[in-house]
Amino acid sequence: MGARRHRIVFVVNEVMEIAATQTTAMLMRSAAAAGHPVLVAGVLDLSARGDGLVSVTASDVDGACAGTCAELVAALGAASRHRRIELSSRDIVMLRTNPARDRARAWAHELLLGFARLAQERGTCVINDPDGLARSSSKLFLLSLLPRELAPASLVTRSAADVAAFAAAVGGAVVVKPARGTRGRNVQLLRAPDIAPARAALAPIAVDDYALVQEYLPQAVDGDVRVVVLDGAVLEVAGRVAAIRRIPAPGDFRSNLHAGGTAAPATVSGAMRQAANAIAQKLQNEGVYLAGIDFVGEKVVEVNTFSTGGLRDAERFCGVDFCSGIIAAAVRRAEEVRSRCKV
Repeated sequence: MGARRHRIVFVVNEVMEIAATQTTAMLMRSAAAAGHPVLVAGVLDLSARGDGLVSVTASDVDGACAGTCAELVAALGAASRHRRIELSSRDIVMLRTNPARDRARAWAHELLLGFARLAQERGTCVINDPDGLARSSSKLFLLSLLPRELAPASLVTRSAADVAAFAAAVGGAVVVKPARGTRGRNVQLLRAPDIAPARAALAPIAVDDYALVQEYLPQAVDGDVRVVVLDGAVLEVAGRVAAIRRIPAPGDFRSNLHAGGTAAPATVSGAMRQAANAIAQKLQNEGVYLAGIDFVGEKVVEVNTFSTGGLRDAERFCGVDFCSGIIAAAVRRAEEVRSRCKV
């Protein structure tokens, strides 16, 4: 990584919502442990001047508190050191927000991407690229990203009649989820192509969203596998892939850990690795360098570009440090950006 230090600014939904178990806290700890000055701010803490200079009011993360994620989060809770900084070409901004969990402030998340673009134009390294995040902000992105052979049959709609007809066409069972959803919220399994249950499944989604409807894959009973990708390839350290299996709770079909699923070690097949690498390269072309790809069997059902998680369990099962590799990659990218700005 070299001796150069970069200020690394993490932007999150709310600073006080960061938990020690989250990938964001792990990345902050890794950055501080590597000697980088680390700051953290929320989506409401940015400003921009008329000349395009972006500043942020952020809390310092003391490198001495980087022994554990729990110590880091406790230090954040007690922090009174908030300062205003102007972002520069020596900075890295890690966008670790999740707009789907903060729908009441959707406007702030939209403007955050605008602030990030302005900072990027002045040489700040932003991960992931704000335009890439904007394009991938809903599951509609999947329809253009995934080759047909890698994706389950899918439909994006607000029509119960369309859902029922689609279910009949794919054999009767479909999964209905919000196009901008997260953590398994309002995700339902329809087992019959009938209009009444389709209408009921759409009701909570259609209040403010479209629905993504996917054919139900029988392998879902065994859960799904999240594979983390970085810089156009599967994230791998010492021959271990950053991946976890998520197993549904008894009586539920959803694998989301926040919906009661449990994490287990994952086996990543050759076909899954090949698919993940191909998708990672497409994501990299979009400016999305860090993402999570969710497989059911060997089909891709989700691509997570905002605040990708899962690394706590991946590190626990694999016994390797994936987060340090992510920070090192961010620093390399910042050096590349800085070099281009000097040309």
